[in-house]
Amino acid sequence: MKEEPCLLWSSTLAAEDYEMDMKTIIEQLREKFPNGHPDFIEKCLGEIVLHSDKNHDYAFNSDPLGNFKRVANILSMYPALNLSDAATVAMVYALKQIDAWLWLKSNGHEAKSEGLSTRIRDVAVYAKLIEIIDDESLDGEVTEEVAIV
Repeated sequence: MKEEPCLLWSSTLAAEDYEMDMKTIIEQLREKFPNGHPDFIEKCLGEIVLHSDKNHDYAFNSDPLGNFKRVANILSMYPALNLSDAATVAMVYALKQIDAWLWLKSNGHEAKSEGLSTRIRDVAVYAKLIEIIDDESLDGEVTEEVAIV
């Protein structure tokens, strides 16, 4: 059986060209895989585009799994860290954003999904959430009050 070539596309195409390419790809995939919900293929393609755009931000010109490996390397320095602790989970999420910010800064490339300011605002939100989680876990102990100036 002769294999048909797969069409490739780029999210950087002009909007009209991109839409035409996507429609063609969807039609070809529906012919090749006719069973299943009619929206399934389009949703899968949307995930492919999202994955590509996010990978551009987290691993531009490098290991596609680089973000996970860099954060894992940081976490490996804390072998007794309780990863089931909510504050720790929030810190890991913050580390993901910090890593993305550092990667974008170090490579000097433009983000496709979330830029530098969004990343750093996410870190600020996580920091406040971590403080709230820690405050709530003190079970009635007196917490440090911060004066607003």
